[in-house]
Amino acid sequence: MNNEAVREEDKTTCEVINSIIEFTTAFERAEYATGRLIGRYLEEDDAKLMRGLAMTLSEYHALHHIGARLPEDGASTVNGVRLARAMSMTKGGISKLVGKLQKKGLVRAERHQDNRKEIYYRLTEKGVRIFTLHARLHDIADANLAKIVRGYGKDEQLLILEFLKKIIDAVGIFKDGQELSF
Repeated sequence: MNNEAVREEDKTTCEVINSIIEFTTAFERAEYATGRLIGRYLEEDDAKLMRGLAMTLSEYHALHHIGARLPEDGASTVNGVRLARAMSMTKGGISKLVGKLQKKGLVRAERHQDNRKEIYYRLTEKGVRIFTLHARLHDIADANLAKIVRGYGKDEQLLILEFLKKIIDAVGIFKDGQELSF
């Protein structure tokens, strides 16, 4: 390759890296973007309720994990250990997070009938409402992402998928304290 081709390749590589950084920054700011989605897609009373709670993404995700695992009889199957595993958090971190959700009136703790030492989490009526509204917002966001992805052909989608999997693997390596190698 000549120097000009190398420079052009380096320029493209830099643009891709900068776009990844911009994407992760935007994702970290998603809590603030959620406020815009709430105002745009929810009824005024629902939007007011969600804004008033000032929830973080972690709180929404915990609410999702608790709400998505309730069987038909409503008995909770989510304890601190399962929630910590599902969210890749420590049990102590989950305790703090669930405590915040309890203070907001979204979750309550229940002791299991057969094992009184084990605490299970269950959504309150208000928690179910927020869970449902949050799921609606996810459906809207998923539809918007699907529209973007469908703009690419199958081969391009497979390339994007391969690229994203490698990025996810690399992030996992960084979390484990290992060096990235190709």
